[in-house]
Amino acid sequence: MPYLDVLRNDEALARETLGKLRTGSLPVRPDLRFSQVSTFDKISAVITDKQVVDLGVIEGGTALQEFIRPALFVQNGSYQVPLSEIWKQKLSQAKENLERAIASTGRIEVKNHDSLAWVGTGWLVAPEIMVTNRHVAVEFARKSNTGFRFRKNRQLKPMSAHVDFREEHHSPLEEEFELVDVLYIEPGDDPDLAFFQVQQINTMGVHNPATPLQLAADVAPGTDVAAIGYPRGTSGEQNWPAITELFQGIFGVKRISPGKVKTVEESQLTHDCSTLEGSSGSPVVNLSTGEVVGIHFTGTYSVANYAVPSTLIADRLYQLL
Repeated sequence: MPYLDVLRNDEALARETLGKLRTGSLPVRPDLRFSQVSTFDKISAVITDKQVVDLGVIEGGTALQEFIRPALFVQNGSYQVPLSEIWKQKLSQAKENLERAIASTGRIEVKNHDSLAWVGTGWLVAPEIMVTNRHVAVEFARKSNTGFRFRKNRQLKPMSAHVDFREEHHSPLEEEFELVDVLYIEPGDDPDLAFFQVQQINTMGVHNPATPLQLAADVAPGTDVAAIGYPRGTSGEQNWPAITELFQGIFGVKRISPGKVKTVEESQLTHDCSTLEGSSGSPVVNLSTGEVVGIHFTGTYSVANYAVPSTLIADRLYQLL
C-alpha cells in the first residue's frame, strides 16, 4: 500500500496516524526515532520530511495498514468497529448505506467445480439480477451457440451456482439463493462484467432479502468509499506474511474495506481499499450516498486496485433489460 500517498491526501487521518505513531500506539520498525521530529503542527511538512520517510514511518508495517486501510469483519449484517476514530466517524455516518449494501452482497458458491467451492463476490444490481466479474463467471459459465449456459466439469457433470448473502465470520447462518440463469458474459476482457438471474424464493421457502443497489452517475477522485466482499488469500501472493497478519489468517468471509477513489477514467477507476483475490466482484460503495461507483476486479500490490465504473455497468444492464 502506498502509505505516503494515503496520508498526503487525507490530512485528518494523517494527523491521527502520526499521533498514534508518536505515542507508540502503533508498532513500527525499531529504527524509528520520533525525537528527531520537532513539531507536528504542520502535518503536510511532517509526512513529506525526508528524514521521517527514510526512517520508515510510512512503511511502518501491518499495524499501520490495519489502521489506515482496514479490512473489517462483517457480523450480523453490520461491520466491525475500526481502530481509527476518523474511520469510525465516517462509517458511522454511512451506517445505513453500508448495511444496505452489505445485505445485497454475497459470496458466489459453485457445485461440481473441479477445484473450487466458491469463486468470488456478486451483488444485486436490479430485481432478480446479480452482477459480478467476467473472470468470476467463466469459472462455471460460458457462451454457447444459443446464448449462455453453465459449464460442465471434467467428469461432464453440469456445474451450478448460488449466492450466499451471509458467510460471516463466526456465524453459521446462510442465505443461499440459486443463480438460475446466465444472462450475459462480456465477450472480451473489458469491461470485466457478467450478469445472472437470481432465485427469489429458495428451497426453504425464504424470500430473497437483497434489494438492488443504486448505480452512481459519476464519481470524483478522493471520494470516501468501501469495498464489500470476500477476500481470499493464497500463499503465492506477494508479501504473504503481511497479508496473513492483516487478515488475521481468516479468509473467505464477508468484510468491508474503507478507502478512497484515486483516479477516474471512462473505462476504469482506481481505489485503495484493502482487497484480495476473492474480492473480485465487490461493490465499491460511496459512503455519502450509498451508490455503487464501481465493481472491483483486480489490484496491483502497493500500486492500486481497479474497478469497472458504474456508468459501464449501467450501460450493459440497460442493453440487457
